[in-house]
Amino acid sequence: MFRSMTGYGFSESDTPIGKISAEISGYNKKGLEMNINTPRLFCGVEKNIRAELSRYVFRGKLDVNIYLRPAPEYMSYPEINIAAAEQFISKLKKASDILKIDSGLRVTDLMNLRELTYTSHKRIPEKEVLMSLNPVLKKAMDAFLKMRFNEGKNLYRDVSLRLKVLKKILKNIKSGSKKALSSYREKILNNLKRIDKNIKDERIVKEIAFYAEKSDISEEIIRIESHFSQFGALMAQKGEVGRSIDFMIQELFREINTIGSKANDYGISTNVISFKTELEKIREQIQNVE
Repeated sequence: MFRSMTGYGFSESDTPIGKISAEISGYNKKGLEMNINTPRLFCGVEKNIRAELSRYVFRGKLDVNIYLRPAPEYMSYPEINIAAAEQFISKLKKASDILKIDSGLRVTDLMNLRELTYTSHKRIPEKEVLMSLNPVLKKAMDAFLKMRFNEGKNLYRDVSLRLKVLKKILKNIKSGSKKALSSYREKILNNLKRIDKNIKDERIVKEIAFYAEKSDISEEIIRIESHFSQFGALMAQKGEVGRSIDFMIQELFREINTIGSKANDYGISTNVISFKTELEKIREQIQNVE
């Protein structure tokens, strides 16, 4: 069964280290790409998040955003470098005395000086981060995979219906190729007899044989039928099948284009156009399949 590459999952929970939110968004992409944004306190576990997601997702672009509202004991607080502030005030007062300028310095002014302020926070052990994060991440992933699976079912139904249409069109092409040879035989016979009533059957046979060889599409039809069989087998597989089906579609395009170039018949040409139109719609849908 197909799985779409697009999807969304969200989860939020209160944990011992604070409230954690996990958000996963999926988009179409040929390979696998992950953009993981975590709080500063979670930087050490990004590799774990990537490894966990790789167990379930094989293709597509993932945007993963982790948010944390820390518990009070892990919250960050602004601090002032007292030693540096003392040096700064001393030098500022000295400068104001020399220049005879009132500095008008206030304590709040120190907060605007990046050199004197910094943020302090208590480090959360990696083990505690993972114990709190993993259940939240799993719920978000479950919701994300469920959406991908549901969208994949819709894609599967649509592609299955279009594949039936392709088989019907191929049947028409197969039938039309036999009629085309008979029609051409009658046409060439009439044309040759109009030119020369005494024309020999031998010449007619050669002309018809040449046309039959030039316009023979039986091999292409057999290969397309074989591709249909492989296509169905791929659709029944689990996991990453999008690339393989995309390759099969390229092969189908190659065969139907060959038929179009060989067929010297309006009915077959019309069916070739219909086949290619429907196949292009399938290719567009497969671009969404993992």
